[in-house]
Amino acid sequence: MDDSVVQAVEAMYASSSTGQTRSAADAFLRSFQTSPNAFAVSHAFLANAPTTARVVQLFAAQTISHLTLTPAQVSQLSSLFSLHHHERDIVRLLGTALVRNMEAGQGLDWLIQGPWDADVRISLLTLAAVESVAYTEAQNVIVYLGSSHAATKDTLLCMAEWVKLLDRDARHPDLVIKNPLTTYAIQVLHRGLDDTSDLFDAAVDLVVEVIRTYNSTLVDLPVIQWLIPQLMQLKPLFTAAAAQEITECCLGLARVFTEMAEVYLDILLGDSPMNQVLVVDTLLECMAFPDPELAAITIPFWFAFTEALRFVPDVHQKQTLLRNFAPSLTNLSRICMHTMCFRDGFRELPSDKQQDFKNFRMELGDILQDCCVLLGTDLVLAHCVQGLHAILTDPDSSPDAQWESIEAHLYSFRSIARQVELQLQDSSKAGHPPMDETPLHTIFAFLPRFPAHPAIQYTSCLVISRYAEWLAGSGAAYLASLLTFVDATVTMSATRHDYHDWQVPTAVAAALRGLCLDCWAHVGRDLMQYYGQLQASDALDVEDQVILLEGICKGVSVGDPHLIVPALEALVAPIAQRMNGILTAASSTAAPPSAGGILKDLLRLMCIFDHTSSSSNGQQQHPLVALSEQLFPLFQQTLHVFGSNFDVVERCCRCFKRMLRLPAMVVMVPTLSQMLVQSYAAVPQSSYLYCANQIVKNFASNASSNDLIPVLDHLFSQLSHTTFTVLSQSLVDHPDIVEEYFYLVERYVRSLPGLTVPLLPSILQGSLLGLHLQHNDATKGVLSCLELMLKQLTKTPTDAAAPTSAYSVHYIWNMVIYWFQ
Repeated sequence: MDDSVVQAVEAMYASSSTGQTRSAADAFLRSFQTSPNAFAVSHAFLANAPTTARVVQLFAAQTISHLTLTPAQVSQLSSLFSLHHHERDIVRLLGTALVRNMEAGQGLDWLIQGPWDADVRISLLTLAAVESVAYTEAQNVIVYLGSSHAATKDTLLCMAEWVKLLDRDARHPDLVIKNPLTTYAIQVLHRGLDDTSDLFDAAVDLVVEVIRTYNSTLVDLPVIQWLIPQLMQLKPLFTAAAAQEITECCLGLARVFTEMAEVYLDILLGDSPMNQVLVVDTLLECMAFPDPELAAITIPFWFAFTEALRFVPDVHQKQTLLRNFAPSLTNLSRICMHTMCFRDGFRELPSDKQQDFKNFRMELGDILQDCCVLLGTDLVLAHCVQGLHAILTDPDSSPDAQWESIEAHLYSFRSIARQVELQLQDSSKAGHPPMDETPLHTIFAFLPRFPAHPAIQYTSCLVISRYAEWLAGSGAAYLASLLTFVDATVTMSATRHDYHDWQVPTAVAAALRGLCLDCWAHVGRDLMQYYGQLQASDALDVEDQVILLEGICKGVSVGDPHLIVPALEALVAPIAQRMNGILTAASSTAAPPSAGGILKDLLRLMCIFDHTSSSSNGQQQHPLVALSEQLFPLFQQTLHVFGSNFDVVERCCRCFKRMLRLPAMVVMVPTLSQMLVQSYAAVPQSSYLYCANQIVKNFASNASSNDLIPVLDHLFSQLSHTTFTVLSQSLVDHPDIVEEYFYLVERYVRSLPGLTVPLLPSILQGSLLGLHLQHNDATKGVLSCLELMLKQLTKTPTDAAAPTSAYSVHYIWNMVIYWFQ
């Protein structure tokens, strides 16, 4: 073993080793470190230092540092300390082993007084804090660190870890007020303009932990009164660092200011004058820093601050606080609008960084909503309008050069839409003053005139979608110009790749869907016609087309009931025409047909069945049932031609699933069941089993009254027969069929258990085979089914006449044997 470990360690670090060799050596060494003789071998390596390579000694010390040792093994480490006292890295690792294997109640005097240099001692003390070893010693360690005169980065970080461990009874004010290290940390912060090294970051960490630990205005007031004035003296330093763009210094100070303001929020909202407005304005200055990373640090404080203001219980106190902080909140709303501007090079950022900034903008939007609640929506809305007006009328700069600011103000306008809606609703109630809607009119009048930058177009479309309800009423005059704007945006998207990078087509579809949902009475006919043009020209991808189609289906559903059938015919006619054309062409050629067009139209049909709702008057056939009967031959032909295409079959079955949600579709169940049986027998696909599952789910409860029992019995027996044939030929190649079949069986056992009895022996035998399949989803389906079946079997009578008595015990016993094997 010793030689094998040496060879593996040398192979890990030899420059001539291949990647495969290193991987094998790494696997062997990891296995060794968990073996019973890991300590004995490692101890031997360290005890025979003169004859052991240094890299092997380091590996041995590292191995020991991670082991759980017996008292006897711990006692054997003392000789190694004497032997390696000059080897700092080895001493640190052996000390780590001692720390991790301390006995309960053991103090830290041995560590503080141990035979190691100051750096190793600080490292081990830090480890003891991180591992929460002897946390009751926190006071003693903090006093020791303060008296050590070792003002280093590691010492500050060590003290920060021990300050964390102070509980309520142990955090005496003098531990920090009279501790030289705390004073030194604040002095380091004052030197931030000249030194932003690791020492500065460590000082920030220590001060932040002091704030978090001494957080009670009742218990820790002496520390708070000592600390806040000293930290506020750092404000001019932040101003100077921001002017000189020393980002590292600003980031550290922003962490300190934010932590101070958030932890001591009760003081900010209290009656005692402590220059609270200055503290909030300091956070505003941090928020206004050009780097979004710094502004993001302050976000938790603004959420806590605005929420606390909103829910102050005393009305008089709340009015006083709002009066005092109104200028700060006004500046906050303006800064949010400025900070959410996109920066140069945004599109070149990695996708995760782009998403981070988008999430940050959403948080700024939430803060703007809070500002609306506290200041009044009118004021925040006026800021949006004033900002846009200033940009458009600036004689020294064209709007194109300020696209970031335009987009940010539009995004702000969209973010506060909910508060605008609430105020509009309130103003419509008796006794409430009417809301001034002039800003809304101004923005929608401006909207088509903004520069055609893709970011502006994207956000403009989202604004249209979000304010569609207002456009249906007071803003109806703008609908014609907005439809023209949307059409121009679609045309531009077809020729400009950057529009797709900014997802403008998807935003356009969302805007049109919003207009369908809320403005159907005004623009429904126009949008139906426009959708037909988009469908014919493919100016939008089909995934974006169905977003608009969803809105149309919902608009049709809430419109005139007599127009539903003509509308559905208008929507389906071009789909059926295209699908018939593809199917006819496919049947006349020997080449494999392309499924692209069929998949697009099936997606459209899924949307129509999913989002169209209508009630039958009892005398006429339900519109969706009539549509299903009309399309059924088309589905049959599609499955005949594309039955081997998994995606086509899946989308057809998704269409069926959406049909089956409608109770009136019960008339289609016999025909659909027969088609599933035939198609599954021709080319077995798991989607057919899922569709059969949906039939049982939706219609089994009334199967008797609708004479569906024979239909569902035939469906189950035929699908089962085909499934057993397929799985007997190749189980491994069909895990999806295994999964869906046993979910189908589970559905039958749950809804129509009597129909499963004749096939129960075959089902149980198949389940035993299915459990051999190394596939998580398939195994999950089998086990879910078996669990329910076993519960059902326990309810079965045990007399000889019971239909399952002859074989249930036999097969249960087989399953038990399988699990034990």
